[in-house]
This record gives sequence, structure tokens and C-alpha cells, in this order.
Amino acid sequence: MGGETDDQQSSWTSDLLKIHLQTQIDELKARMDERASAQTQAIQAALLSAEKAVSKAEAATEKRFDSVNEFRAQLADQAGQFMPREVAEAQSMEFRNQISTLTSRLDAITAVQVAAQRSLAVWLTVAALVISAVVVIANILS
Repeated sequence: MGGETDDQQSSWTSDLLKIHLQTQIDELKARMDERASAQTQAIQAALLSAEKAVSKAEAATEKRFDSVNEFRAQLADQAGQFMPREVAEAQSMEFRNQISTLTSRLDAITAVQVAAQRSLAVWLTVAALVISAVVVIANILS
């Protein structure tokens, strides 16, 4: 196409032009097929990678939920071993009653001890007075 003037004839014929254009079209088609194939492979690789990532994420989530469920089971076992409120309140009331009974007994024992100490003090005072009286009488008589 270059170098054409009115005086010179072009060496291009319609058959040569058709062959040239067909060659250009075939080359372009081959390049587009290669690109499409490369893109398809890239997309497949990306999808495979995404599937692997999803599988890993699902496995991690499942593992986490297994841990959470195990923790819940431990809490349920522990709660099953706790004493019911009614039993605890009944035992607490029983302990209060026992403490009250023991306090009353201790108060009674303390009262008896105080009375015994006072009685002992009275008897010692009486004994001291009797001894003093005997000593005074003995001194008077002698």
C-alpha cells in the first residue's frame, strides 16, 4: 500500500489482500484464544484457592464450635454438681438452729460456772471467817 501513486500500480491484489487479512484475523483469533485459555486457567486456580480457603475457614470454625460446645458441656456438668438452693437453705437453717442450741448450752454452762465461782467465793469467805473466829477465840483462850 505504500508507494502507490497514479503512475504506479499496487502489487496488492484482492486475493493477496484476502490472504493477508485472513492471516491477521487468524493470528488475532489465536492470541485471543490463548488469552481466554490463560484467563480460564487463572480463574480455575483462583476458584480452587478460594475453595481451599473456605474449607480451612470451615474447619477452623468447626474446631472453635467444638471447643465452645465442650466448654458448655463442662459448665452443664459443673452446674449439675451444685447443691440446689432449697437444700442449701434447709442446711443453712439447720446450722442456725444447731448454733442457737449450742449457744444456749454454752450460756447455761457459763451461768453454772459463774454460780459455782460465786458459791466457792462465798464458801471461802465463810471458811476464812470461821478460821479467823477460831484463831481469835484461840488467842483469847490462851
